[in-house]
Amino acid sequence: MHPTEQIMLQLDTALCRGPSEESWKSICNLLDAWGDSEGLDRVLDHVDEQLASWADHYRKAPHSWGRDITSNVNPRLKIVRELNLLGANIGDKGLIFLAKSPYLANLTKLELDSQGISDTGIIEFARSPYMTNLVYLKLRYNQITGLGMGAMSQSSNFAKLLWLKLDENKIGDPGTIALASSPHTTRLTLLDLPDNNISHEGVLGLAQSPNMSSLTSLDLSENEIGNEGAIALAQSPYLANLIELRLGLTNIGKDGVLAIARSPYLSKLVELDLQGEDSDDEACEALMEVGFEPRDDLWCRSGEHCHEG
Repeated sequence: MHPTEQIMLQLDTALCRGPSEESWKSICNLLDAWGDSEGLDRVLDHVDEQLASWADHYRKAPHSWGRDITSNVNPRLKIVRELNLLGANIGDKGLIFLAKSPYLANLTKLELDSQGISDTGIIEFARSPYMTNLVYLKLRYNQITGLGMGAMSQSSNFAKLLWLKLDENKIGDPGTIALASSPHTTRLTLLDLPDNNISHEGVLGLAQSPNMSSLTSLDLSENEIGNEGAIALAQSPYLANLIELRLGLTNIGKDGVLAIARSPYLSKLVELDLQGEDSDDEACEALMEVGFEPRDDLWCRSGEHCHEG
């Protein structure tokens, strides 16, 4: 029996075992064993078809498949749904290269933390004809500004996004307002924007946008939003589905905390992070009156589960 025929039999056996991390690892190892032999594309199409019923979280790219990805995209990535490039440091050049690869067209989860990405790369990424199925996108610890965020906001590529994490970029108020006003962000349930040079003006853009009405988790930590920003959040009917709200180190005073505690729209809130904020007795009492209890700098609704820390 030819070696590739034997691999094909083993692949079908692994596929028949059904979804599991062990089966996925076996499939990836067998595809590696195929090497560059003729028929790889045909085999990948067959495997992808058989994996159609598998949950995306099983279909994570092995670390080796992301190696040298900025110069040679592994064709095996066409069967992958989740790709984490932590440590690859692809930069703008690498991101632009990735954006041109049809092998990544089936990705639903992409993690690009700490990649040295700036507006140059993100603008081309937003134009990619292949990045249209993303549901979960992490771009933390890069150098994206309002210009790059504007390009993302105008792109229908991101219309399926449910989670967007942008911690420690530089999107500022212009980027925040562009994001909030985009018709392609209406499905977002989680939005993380810590340390992004956002003021109360950017928060007002979020609070006044009906596109944000699906949000259940919002993180604005380490932005100088002040009382004005907190009051804007508290007065927003579009943020009524929030369950988690993180406002640590945002320079909120008593008036901001009181507004949140007394908001007619934040009744679903279970977890409120006020780390580093000065909440006087009146503000603390107002929170407790609506069922919150303090756990260090985290306020949790009584009887509900909180993710402490």
